[in-house]
Amino acid sequence: NGIRDSYCRSRPVAERVEIAITKFRKNRKFTDERNRIFSSYLAYGGIQSGQKSFQGGGLSNGGVDENGEPDFAAVEAGVDLVEEPDDGSQIDFTNVVTTFLSQHFLKYSGWVTMGYHQEAPVVISAFLKYFLTRDVLPEYETDLRAAVEVAEKAKIELPCCKVVNMALPSRFDKACMLLFQRSWSGFFEGGAWQQSAAVETLGMDLEFAERIVQSVLKSNNNVNNNSEPVSWKSITSDSRRFMDLEVVEVNIPQGRQETPTQGSSVLPTDSFEAADAENIIDSMIDRAIKESTDSTTLASGQDSQEKKDGVDVTSGGEQSWPVPTFARVILAELEQDPVSGELLPLDQRLKVQCYFEVEAAKALLKGMRVESGVTTLTNGVSYLDQSSVYPTFYLEADEYEGECEDSDYD
Repeated sequence: NGIRDSYCRSRPVAERVEIAITKFRKNRKFTDERNRIFSSYLAYGGIQSGQKSFQGGGLSNGGVDENGEPDFAAVEAGVDLVEEPDDGSQIDFTNVVTTFLSQHFLKYSGWVTMGYHQEAPVVISAFLKYFLTRDVLPEYETDLRAAVEVAEKAKIELPCCKVVNMALPSRFDKACMLLFQRSWSGFFEGGAWQQSAAVETLGMDLEFAERIVQSVLKSNNNVNNNSEPVSWKSITSDSRRFMDLEVVEVNIPQGRQETPTQGSSVLPTDSFEAADAENIIDSMIDRAIKESTDSTTLASGQDSQEKKDGVDVTSGGEQSWPVPTFARVILAELEQDPVSGELLPLDQRLKVQCYFEVEAAKALLKGMRVESGVTTLTNGVSYLDQSSVYPTFYLEADEYEGECEDSDYD
């Protein structure tokens, strides 16, 4: 059998991987986007790719075997070079997939469009499944199956991360920065033209910022059963800290939580550019809620705010800019025991109470990683800046040796 001969255990691991990569490329339709993702993933894992791979070259004269696969002679002309580790390190598919999708892709690849967030886990999952179905590396089957699980999880979580990151900072965060940070309030110290430009840039003026913060303070009082009226002017801010956090609780205001139906659409994988972006984002949120287990889906609908359709109805009058509704989110600092190095129990870690846009909060999952500047107000509420959200399976590589050559694509 041609396939079995190609992947015979008598062949070195590196040789079998080279053959599998070439066959995988040859028999699949690769868009430019998928080519970039796949080549970047291979380079991250230590596999060199040449230009012929992008053009499907190196195999045109080899023909196919009885199974429709390229014959071995042609495969040997492939341009993907795999070298077995010579420093004693072990091949680790799970570690490479996890660090690539959770850290490298989001921090260093430079790919910011939703299409890449959708396609990356799809391409990588298909590649790993190819190794399993073709029995390329039976000695690594357990590792490959674990890597596939990570890639499958990323199909849901990477688009969710994109949804949340696009909505940060929230309008509440921006309002707090305007009211409590001198550097932001300076936007409105110039003339009328400068102030108009500031409103266009920030999406609000000082009066709207005041109404947003006042509305959240009132909502926070309701949550804490505090009937004492509070004014934002009586609140001050503490010093800012940059923190590593995880999502532990999300409360969607009552009347704003949506339950997806069994027929909810799935993530598109081929034609993002031709589809409506807003509908795609909605379907991604729906899928994340539908496919997450009860233990990881957080939208609880516990908080109540005196609002209707996102408009503050307690102000007593019409407003040109309706005050939005926000979801209360609790984050916990990722504190480690100084002796054991283990993560401290949740009840022993510092909690941060902040507010996200409702649509973004629907895409948050328990355990998602948040890196952010955090400023806590004297009433216990915090606002975020320079924030980034990462998947629940976030893992940093032991050693980062530089960006892949495709990092300039967007």
